[in-house]
Amino acid sequence: MNVQLAQLKYFLALAHTKNYSTAAEQCNVSQPALSMAIRKMEEELDLILIDRKSNPISLTEKGEVLAAQAIKILDEMTIMEKLASDLHEDKLNGTLRVSIIPTLAPYIIPVFLPRFIRDFPDIELIVEEATTKSILQKLKSSETDGFMRSFWFFRSRKSTRPTCFPKI
Repeated sequence: MNVQLAQLKYFLALAHTKNYSTAAEQCNVSQPALSMAIRKMEEELDLILIDRKSNPISLTEKGEVLAAQAIKILDEMTIMEKLASDLHEDKLNGTLRVSIIPTLAPYIIPVFLPRFIRDFPDIELIVEEATTKSILQKLKSSETDGFMRSFWFFRSRKSTRPTCFPKI
């Protein structure tokens, strides 16, 4: 499968305008080029996304599902392009959502927070206390970006130093 970002843009423009000519004009391409790109995308996916018999055109049920995902993909690409631009300028910004178990929060946050604010002044940090089970669910659903939890540390039989330790 080799779907191009331009195809997704054309597909969403057509889904929005419900008209090939208007969508092509919005995308600054010819109507035949837009039509061919969308047809090629359908072939790549082996799905019919557009109901071409209706007037105005409409998306098929599968087309509706893929349009929702295409919006997410293009939104993520926009975020990635912005991040790349910021990284090019050595500037990180945005929001970082971090969950922490309540037993650690009073010990970790006072040490972590001042350093984080100093090192990343343009990043808004949102810290939320939650149980480990809740944190794992939030990670799976992308409701949190990261987490802090306790770890067990073991000493190597060959060394008296811990083999793993936290860096704060």
